[in-house]
Amino acid sequence: IYTNNKLTITNNSTGTLNINSNMNTGIYADKKLNLNGGTIVVNTADGSETAEADAIVGDNNIEIEGAVIDIDSSGDGIKSKDQGVFVLGGTVTIKAGKDAVQACTEIAVSDGTVTAGGDRGFRLDEAGMLNITGGKVIATATDYQLTGAGVTVNLSGSTQPVMMLDMAAEWTKDSVITVKNGDKTVCEYAPRKKYSYVLISDA
Repeated sequence: IYTNNKLTITNNSTGTLNINSNMNTGIYADKKLNLNGGTIVVNTADGSETAEADAIVGDNNIEIEGAVIDIDSSGDGIKSKDQGVFVLGGTVTIKAGKDAVQACTEIAVSDGTVTAGGDRGFRLDEAGMLNITGGKVIATATDYQLTGAGVTVNLSGSTQPVMMLDMAAEWTKDSVITVKNGDKTVCEYAPRKKYSYVLISDA
């Protein structure tokens, strides 16, 4: 799906959109991209890991509020080329061959659930902002915790606690991550990709 304008899936959408693309981006919008309802399943993983096709890409802001998004990508999962990615609600699940969520200026989560795994779970440009103020986030990575070596990310806007783990060794996919508060399980997740780094945020 391609548009050189704004693309919106409205919050009263109730159906399921399935996109399979082995060579090209699954959804691309030249301007703002709003995914606010329905179930969106994007598969750009062809099994060969050579195509590196991205799943959802926008040149402008990408906003998710209420949609259920499931991505299996040989390239990047969700990528804003020039601006930010904002999760205001809904459920986002990503397995990516490269970056799970990539943005130029800001990645922000204020509600909903984000589980993302890739070479980098989140990637931001230099001085980009990671602002987590609500919701539940579990991001795993194989290569870098947040972004490339030597790149500084601004975490000052994250008002919800963020925990970053640098594992002593690489874990295989489906190795369960469990966080507890006393006897209560706060979150439990089995990543769909191997990982060496984990970022967790929960109220």
